[in-house]
Amino acid sequence: MMNNSVGNLDLTRSMVVALLITIATAGSVIAVAETLDSASSATISMTLTAGVKGTVRALNSVGERMPISGGLVEARRLPGGQLTSSTQTQADGTFSLQLSPGDYNLSVSAPPPASNISPALIICQADAFSTPTVVTTVPGVNITLTPRLSERDVGGSCLTNYNGVCNLTVRPYYPLRPYSTTVRVSEGTETSIDVDLESLASDQLEPSIFYVTFSHPEYPVGPEFPIDRVLKIFPGQSDSFEGYMNSWPPVTTTVVLEGNQYGIAVNGYSYSSPTAWNLRFDVERRLFNFTTAEIPHSTDGVAELVVLIHKRLLDGSPIVFVDNAMVPSTFAQNATHYFVRFSYTLTGEVTHEVTVGGSNTIPENTSPLVPLLITVAFLYLFLRRKPEAKKTKMRAQSGY
Repeated sequence: MMNNSVGNLDLTRSMVVALLITIATAGSVIAVAETLDSASSATISMTLTAGVKGTVRALNSVGERMPISGGLVEARRLPGGQLTSSTQTQADGTFSLQLSPGDYNLSVSAPPPASNISPALIICQADAFSTPTVVTTVPGVNITLTPRLSERDVGGSCLTNYNGVCNLTVRPYYPLRPYSTTVRVSEGTETSIDVDLESLASDQLEPSIFYVTFSHPEYPVGPEFPIDRVLKIFPGQSDSFEGYMNSWPPVTTTVVLEGNQYGIAVNGYSYSSPTAWNLRFDVERRLFNFTTAEIPHSTDGVAELVVLIHKRLLDGSPIVFVDNAMVPSTFAQNATHYFVRFSYTLTGEVTHEVTVGGSNTIPENTSPLVPLLITVAFLYLFLRRKPEAKKTKMRAQSGY
């Protein structure tokens, strides 16, 4: 009986129980660590902290007071200014910092995208030419707006519905002025502060730039909506646009230059199917040629085509000739390719010959006006030199 009691006593003496009790109050957190041992007296240690809490808001472009989500809150101990603690605001704009008693410089800022509290609604519609004269809406098109400056603007995307329409929201840059103040944190208290950041939108003289792209597994993007299409959007501004797909597949060819193979693609709205044929590349003159056509149509119509061509195939920036006459053209580019878009007025001709060349290469079969102008210039210079020569001879004979 005695041995059993001694055994129980030894077991009790060797037992150590750690108990952590966290007591939260409105102004402090008390951590109590208590160690119990039957053979020694209990020891208790306490650490007392306080802090700062608050909410950050700002007025958007239409005067709504919006919470700032993802804003940066920093506390620096005074007088040294060393960073003591930092946090980001929650979705409702609230924040909380645990700080020891003392004086602090509290700074609040909202770098983008946290500052972009004035979204813009964009209504999009996607159509396609099912025939040269019939336009239908296209469901299931992924329309994406990508910001040119991704570090400050937020883009978006959407899928068109059965009517070919979708709505997407982008968040253009909406700068907010940083805020700072001095706060004193007392022992056992939690300082509350609400911050309203001021807008700096009046300093934003330029709109945000968004690139628009269409994608669909069955429809290539048509020439009415090339890759260089952009939208310029200010904060809170709504916009809408209609983009066209092309139901016809692009016409492609492969050329060889200096031992390397390069692909060229032609697509467009030229009232013919296929869009182009007889694609050929003149290696010596760096000229890409093809034939296109038009079906009977009113002569006030416009054909629009696009050419995707590798930069190495052209000598200089792209220029386009249709039937030996230069036509208006624009182009977008990336590191390797030109995306050339051009148009011409329908004339009722059955076929048209198209040449795409570089600005440093003049196609030999240019407009007949060019040699005519050159001839006129030479005649002018020649006729002008004859009276000048006569005057010189008369001055020589007169001794002057």
